Amino acid sequence: MPQEIISEEEKKWLLSIPDVRGYYEYLREQDKEFLALQLAKLMAALDRVDDETKYLITSMFRPFRVIQRNYTGRAGLLWKLRFDIDAIYILEEAEYEEYSKGLLIREKRVAKFDTSYIMGYEEILEKEEHKKEEKTY
Repeated sequence: MPQEIISEEEKKWLLSIPDVRGYYEYLREQDKEFLALQLAKLMAALDRVDDETKYLITSMFRPFRVIQRNYTGRAGLLWKLRFDIDAIYILEEAEYEEYSKGLLIREKRVAKFDTSYIMGYEEILEKEEHKKEEKTY
């Protein structure tokens, strides 16, 4: 895995940004296990976005120039991004029966959903599974 070296000058400059300074101070108080897990999650998430999005995210809080349609440039600090997402992919587990063969099939699969077909979405915070009670008559 590539590791970026941050110079003392860049560190000083980054810590002058209030948002960055706040996170830095909070994270300095955390234990290594927490930090390693948070960093692993962020790195894995970054690996799952397209190259242009990854470039823009990793360019946050750096000097940046945007070229407008009339070919004039506007330079400044890349401060905030907003993306229009065209698809969402979920890793799902599914179970179904194939009655003709008498099989119960369990799958792990990635499903793609174009955002034009999505009304909304939700994050699952907790999940419990219970055995299904069969009714006898």
